[in-house]
Amino acid sequence: MLYVSRRRGEEYLAAYAGEHWRDQPVALPGEDGYLVAPLLVRHFTLTPPT
Repeated sequence: MLYVSRRRGEEYLAAYAGEHWRDQPVALPGEDGYLVAPLLVRHFTLTPPT
C-alpha cells in the first residue's frame, strides 16, 4: 500500500501528521489490523522543473 500526499510545505505536513512526521507513520484507526508488517516512512520531494 502506498499513500501519496501533497502538502504546501513542512508546516502543513506537521500540522496534519504531528511533530514526529519525519520518522513515525500516521495510521488510520483500525488500519493496523490489515497490515502484515509495520508501516515504514519514506519521504520524497518533488523539485519543480527549471
